[in-house]
Amino acid sequence: LASTRLLMLLYTTFPIMLNIFLAWLSSAMAGLDFAIVCAGIVAAGLCCFLLPPVPGVPVYIFAGIIIADNCPWGFEAGAGIAIGVGFVLKLMACAMQQKLIGERLGKWTFIRAQVGINQPMIRALEAVLRKPGLSLGKVSILCGGPDWPTSVL
Repeated sequence: LASTRLLMLLYTTFPIMLNIFLAWLSSAMAGLDFAIVCAGIVAAGLCCFLLPPVPGVPVYIFAGIIIADNCPWGFEAGAGIAIGVGFVLKLMACAMQQKLIGERLGKWTFIRAQVGINQPMIRALEAVLRKPGLSLGKVSILCGGPDWPTSVL
């Protein structure tokens, strides 16, 4: 019961703390070179994505606003660069979650229980992911499915 309360506290406070962190980061990166701003967003986004309670949407919105606003080639080019940065950021975060975290922690019974490995939805995800080769279902799960359960599987 105590661990459930702690998880609820984390999942309700992290989004608020994320907004505060991103606001601070925005002011800290004001006036920096565009390449440094992009690198800073990738580094901060990677750190955020590796924490399970952090939602991804604010990170994408933040990247889009900051990159498009600071782009020396205009808003349209900045929006395109922000899309590319977001895409690369998501791929890097998924790879790190799967290889560095999921592969190591996926064997722990406690972690598997926290992910809800025995729930019907997770069992269905696992059945699709265990099939050899690439399929539309597997790609859809890897791209749009829940990151942490997918990584631990």
